[in-house]
Amino acid sequence: TSLPANAGHPGPFRWFPWMRAAEMALTEAEAAAMQPGGESRAKKALEAVQKVRVPGYTCTTSGQALIDEIRIARRIELWGEGFSWFDLKRWNLPMERKAWVAGDPTSGNWSTQMFGENQKMAKKLPTDNAGWVMSIPNSELRYNSVLDISLLPERNDAEAQ
Repeated sequence: TSLPANAGHPGPFRWFPWMRAAEMALTEAEAAAMQPGGESRAKKALEAVQKVRVPGYTCTTSGQALIDEIRIARRIELWGEGFSWFDLKRWNLPMERKAWVAGDPTSGNWSTQMFGENQKMAKKLPTDNAGWVMSIPNSELRYNSVLDISLLPERNDAEAQ
């Protein structure tokens, strides 16, 4: 059978949004923690996720420590689901890839054997770097005469040269 063009994910659940309750609770916690008077709501949303993972968990932090705890919870809970890039960009935090060293539990997650020592992502990428911008592919820039490239941010990658 063929699926309609807007079918999304194939199968019987194709019409359902693919979001987890934990994602929504942590998003609510983050938003509430950043609003004046929203700390208790943020703690309640964070606890809703954490109590399932850590029996007896109670949130005792406040202020920036609460925001930091929510950020860590997002990194752990949503690991591998494609959120970290958007989270770091939203929080205006740098992306850092550190080299992995065998036997060192404090080392990073970047294999220098696989990617080499001097790869771009093996460095700290500050948020004011144009590498944070999702660039229009060069092929599109070359062949789409309607694009006004003077309106685009300057690219700093080698391919743009």
